[in-house]
Amino acid sequence: MGMMLANNKILKVLFLQDGDLLEHKADGSLFSQLIKRWSVISERKALLEAYFLCSFLPVSIGLLFCYDTFAYVWVGQYQLTKADIEYIASVIIFAPVLETLLLFVPFFELSRKYRVKEGIAVLSLSVLFELLHYDRSWVEHAYIYPTGFFFCMLYVSSRKRSFLHAAVFTIFIHLAYNLTVFLLPADWRYFG
Repeated sequence: MGMMLANNKILKVLFLQDGDLLEHKADGSLFSQLIKRWSVISERKALLEAYFLCSFLPVSIGLLFCYDTFAYVWVGQYQLTKADIEYIASVIIFAPVLETLLLFVPFFELSRKYRVKEGIAVLSLSVLFELLHYDRSWVEHAYIYPTGFFFCMLYVSSRKRSFLHAAVFTIFIHLAYNLTVFLLPADWRYFG
């Protein structure tokens, strides 16, 4: 009984919105509550929360396990080549745009058209998104799936505002996430 009360208090704290509590229905899942929250709070708050949730695992894991690479890269022992700069541009700029426009948009718009449940669509695309990033270590796979999940959640919740919101917000957060992860020392193992 005490554990159930503690869980309800945690849920109530998580869903504070400008001093009010979002309704917590007995059948409402964390998934549906988060979509509802991101579709009603300010755009800035939704983007910040999505960015934090996407970036928390990779940043904490990257800083914890890759501190030795940090010294190698950031004390100037490595010089970027033109090919490195092209790779960086493709990862940070082009990948988020292409993945959103060629993967997220068609998948979720078809899901909406054929009335697929949001939860099934989000989980399915999260798995597909993770599988597309197959050239990763086992640690990276552990945080790519949740990251893809939150990208999908952001798209679905932003789509309730408009199609443009969904596409632009997903591209922006994906771009910011890729930049953040790229700046982690762990990603520099691909160079030199």
